[in-house]
Amino acid sequence: MALLHPNGSEHVVLALDITELETQQNHGALLSTVTDTISLLLAILLVRSLARRLSAPVKDIAKRLASLDAREAAARLPINYKKLKLITSPWRPMAPWIG
Repeated sequence: MALLHPNGSEHVVLALDITELETQQNHGALLSTVTDTISLLLAILLVRSLARRLSAPVKDIAKRLASLDAREAAARLPINYKKLKLITSPWRPMAPWIG
């Protein structure tokens, strides 16, 4: 960058070296691009994971419905879900006669 200033019959030229500033800006832009790319990839992976988790039960019931014989009047869906253990609270009442 140069600034040209007329001074009578002569010209004064002021030159500024901004390469260090440009280098800092380039590094900042590169870091921003890398951060944005990683964030986008993580968001895509999260959405795909959620979509798979939400579609798995629908696919499972569709598969079980497809296995039914339409000629059988009393056909039932096969149930193969594991029994889930109830999660109890670690909180215990203060009074020994409760719970």
